[in-house]
Amino acid sequence: MYKCANFSIEELISKNLFNKIKAMGLSPEYAWRLFSPDALKLIDKIRDYYDTKIFINTWKWDGELNYCGYREDGCPIGTWTSMHRRGCAFDLHFDNVDTWYKFKDDKLGAYDAIRQDMLRHKDALFPELTGLEANDGIARIHVEGGTNRRMILFEG
Repeated sequence: MYKCANFSIEELISKNLFNKIKAMGLSPEYAWRLFSPDALKLIDKIRDYYDTKIFINTWKWDGELNYCGYREDGCPIGTWTSMHRRGCAFDLHFDNVDTWYKFKDDKLGAYDAIRQDMLRHKDALFPELTGLEANDGIARIHVEGGTNRRMILFEG
């Protein structure tokens, strides 16, 4: 079982799921089992590479982000086929995204620039990455297991 070096479990699961796990008498650490190890390794690599704070869920600190990591049964957003429900997807919110113009192509916004940078470095740095979407305010990534991985670009 892989545990992130750069993210706490509270950043990756909803407040509701955190409370359900505790009510069952389990440690919240149990939730690490819900995630693909490749997906967890990927978000650690991304945070290390960009060397900035990346937010997923912020409910622990009274923030509004609650369903940007694992989405349990009964989650009010997303579809039942979402990679979030398999522990393989995350919505990444970069701190001070305006500073990311060091990666910027003049025609791109900051998150599109991050997406292009991830694509440029996919094979060398992020081989686990199989899905990528950039739109206003987030970079959505996912990992799909297996040996025949293909890259899917989603339009935001």
